[in-house]
Formats: sequence, C-alpha cells, structure tokens
Amino acid sequence: MGRPNAPAPAYVYCRPSCSGWGRAACAFRNHLSNGINPDTFASWAYDALHVLAQAIRAAGNTDPEAIRKAILAIKGYQGVEGTYQFDENGDGLHGYNVVKNDAGKIVFMKHVEFPPQ
Repeated sequence: MGRPNAPAPAYVYCRPSCSGWGRAACAFRNHLSNGINPDTFASWAYDALHVLAQAIRAAGNTDPEAIRKAILAIKGYQGVEGTYQFDENGDGLHGYNVVKNDAGKIVFMKHVEFPPQ
C-alpha cells in the first residue's frame, strides 16, 4: 500500500501528446481511433515495430543477421520516443524524459541526454 505521506515516485516515462512532442508523437496519438491516451509502453512497441519494418525493407529479406545489420545502420529515425541513432551495441536512443506523478498528473521534470558509447 505504501506510506500515506510518501512523495509520489518519479518515473522515466513519456506520454505522447500533440502539444510540444513533435510530429511523430502526434501521428502516433492520432492513430488511436478511440481517443484514449496510450499507456506507458505503447510508444516503445510502436517504435520497435517501425524500426523493424524499416530494417527488413533495407535488408531486402528476413535473414536475422541482415536485419541486425540494417537496424545498426539506422541513423536519424524520428520515432515517438525520440530520434534513433543505433550504435554498435544496438542502443538506439541516447536520452530520456524524466517525469513524476503529482497527484495523478504526469509532470515533466527534465530531459537527460547521454552520449553513445
């Protein structure tokens, strides 16, 4: 249950909206036909599927190693969660938004950017 007077936990979380989040996030939100806000993980799956589709198209086949190489070659893909720049380790994003839950309202705190290794 938690402590009654404990501060709300902070989360690394991104909830796309059409206000200030860019074209990809707005397009993602508008794809929802029932008008419900996406949950925490929906944008990650959305981006993953689009990255995979782009890699399969670039590879020209579904060979796992060809797809892996095509994913690692993706630079500048504008997804819902940010701009993907895959490195040799397969890490695509190099920054995150940190927000907190303030009495049920998600409040943006800061963006943390870190360089690829």
